[in-house]
Amino acid sequence: MATNVGDTSIQTVNLDVVQSDTYLATLTFTDSTGAAVNVSAWVFESQIRALYDSSAIITSFSFSQTGLATNQIAMSLTPAQTALLPIAASSQAGEVNINILSYDLKATLADGVSIYTIQQGAINVNPSVTK
Repeated sequence: MATNVGDTSIQTVNLDVVQSDTYLATLTFTDSTGAAVNVSAWVFESQIRALYDSSAIITSFSFSQTGLATNQIAMSLTPAQTALLPIAASSQAGEVNINILSYDLKATLADGVSIYTIQQGAINVNPSVTK
């Protein structure tokens, strides 16, 4: 996923997650000219909730830059975390349902004061078939 820094609009990115699987996405940050933006000193936070205004946090994404360029971060969930994501109950035999949850991605810049919501969207939770 590419994120253009300096653009004040929030990107809407919907994610597909399979319950009990590892989820991993690499985000790349560039400016309006396409040049890499060093985000190594930024702090990232992202929470998953049933609805955007729910008080309960289901789980949170983890972030790392290990082995990546200074303009990239890895955003991940462990199998234990994705197992926490609820699946909608099936209303008919053989029907596969998904549940849609909400998330956003916030970054605190190196100054420790500037906080921006970079990305938001829905998380489509799919059931794992193989047990």
